[in-house]
Amino acid sequence: MNISEITKSGIHFITEPIKLCDGSVVEAEPGARLVGAVRLKPDTCENGVYVCDLKAAGIEPAGFVSRGFGRNIRPSHSELYINSRPMNVSQYPKAGSFIRITDFGEPESNEWDSKVGKLTGGFYYEDEHPKSWKKGQQIWTHGYWAWDWSPSRERVETLDTERGFVMNAEPYGQYSFIKGQRFYFFNIIEEVTEPGDYCIDFDAGKLYFKPFDGVDIDSAEILLSMCDRPAFELDGAKDITIDGFIIEGFRGNAITVNNCENIRISGCEIRNVGNRGIVVDNSKNVLVIDCKIHNTGDGGIAFWCGSRETLESAGCTVEDCEIYSVARWDRCYEPPVKLYGVGLSARRNYIHDCPHSAILFGGNDITIADNEVCRVVTETGDAGAIYGGRDYTMRGNVVEGNFVHHVGSGVGMGTMGIYNDDCLSGTVMRGNVFYKVQRAVFLGGGVDFVVEGNVFVDCTPSIEIDGRGQSDHKVWRNMIINTLYDRFYNICGKGIKATDPPYITKYPELAKLDKYYKENREPHIPPSVVMTKNVFCSEQKINYTWCSEGGDYVERDSVYVDRDELKKYLTAHQYEVINS
Repeated sequence: MNISEITKSGIHFITEPIKLCDGSVVEAEPGARLVGAVRLKPDTCENGVYVCDLKAAGIEPAGFVSRGFGRNIRPSHSELYINSRPMNVSQYPKAGSFIRITDFGEPESNEWDSKVGKLTGGFYYEDEHPKSWKKGQQIWTHGYWAWDWSPSRERVETLDTERGFVMNAEPYGQYSFIKGQRFYFFNIIEEVTEPGDYCIDFDAGKLYFKPFDGVDIDSAEILLSMCDRPAFELDGAKDITIDGFIIEGFRGNAITVNNCENIRISGCEIRNVGNRGIVVDNSKNVLVIDCKIHNTGDGGIAFWCGSRETLESAGCTVEDCEIYSVARWDRCYEPPVKLYGVGLSARRNYIHDCPHSAILFGGNDITIADNEVCRVVTETGDAGAIYGGRDYTMRGNVVEGNFVHHVGSGVGMGTMGIYNDDCLSGTVMRGNVFYKVQRAVFLGGGVDFVVEGNVFVDCTPSIEIDGRGQSDHKVWRNMIINTLYDRFYNICGKGIKATDPPYITKYPELAKLDKYYKENREPHIPPSVVMTKNVFCSEQKINYTWCSEGGDYVERDSVYVDRDELKKYLTAHQYEVINS
């Protein structure tokens, strides 16, 4: 491929990844677009619904795949875009609404000793509308089958509309069916009813769609994503700059970086891709800066870099980016920013409007600083805007200077601002501002936390602490005795102990946990936190909840203010948002 050609303004259709030589600097002219899709023109129109005969055009669209929580990332199905705006696969009920599971075919008990339904036994619903659908279609479901953080998309094997019964096809989903949980059907021809709807009849090879209002179909750019490879694929490369491209219409990731060093991705807009925007694996000194990423099927930017075995820093950063409307297909645990490894950072990003977490982190020496995060965790519960969990050895992580506001959906168990889940420990949280966040700082049983100099406005509560590390419930006992024990003495499954260098040298406080395990192989480990110089403008300040008795809590130098006194603790932008 001629590199100089793809940098020119205009559309460039890509069918194979672009590979660059060491030292390449690839700067796009304004309006240079790399597109992994094919153009379409409708063949017929009836009652406002246009039809493209894909089979007649020699186009074989990619079908849906089971995807979601616990699934490996796979290239997306072929998606439809009109004038670079993603269309919506037809669904029932329409977006934002769900049907509830009313019963299940085969009961069993889960780990909480609750009565649930086996995934192999199907489930029941109560709704007359599906009786109107033509039989024989390839209909799919999307459901939060058991928990509000573990949805998946599954093909319907059997739909008995008379009984209101659904049997999903293998691999079925996750966990179990729980009464009252949410789901909807999608990819139904009869539900192409609202502007923006589309459906693919894979058996007939036909695409049905209803354009958004105001679209001139004769001049519209209609694209169907086809390419399942990235636009740029860097492997083993050094000293490369990619700047200024618009990348869209790919079924997979937009840019992948593997085993690379000194890579800069700047000024790009990545939109309308089926998986993630940018994926960086096992690389050093990668900077993603001043990019816009939106409308992805999975997440925005994901780093897996740095060595947890040696604690060698990757020196990778995402900064000054805007990331939003991600996780269109995998609704949970595919955030705008994912930081896993050592020596990673996210700085000064604007992250907004997504169904689950904004930033997921796991590892050591990770910095999350000066970001604005809002309107996230909008569809799920038991989730946090900034989230990490289940490891006593993940230390050196700092969350500071962030503005987190308008978080949550009111679903299920509620939401958090910074969520230290399942005994994650040692996180330093300082100088953050929280506004309208339920459980702004959540400490889920861990130790050695620092909560310093944060401002809490209209949070319920500002800080919540539990003691699951000393709970006698079998779920938490198993976590402490087995999962966390293994992660403490067998880090990353490599036989590395938290009591040996480099861990014990860099994080000497880990010796306290070793003492607990040495004194009692089945220890009850109480939570601990230092809370200092925090500013509260909330009715609920600190909430100590279940099994938190006997923890080591230090609270000092707290400041309690009313709205009139807030201004001196906020930036002009923060003050404007809070008082708007």
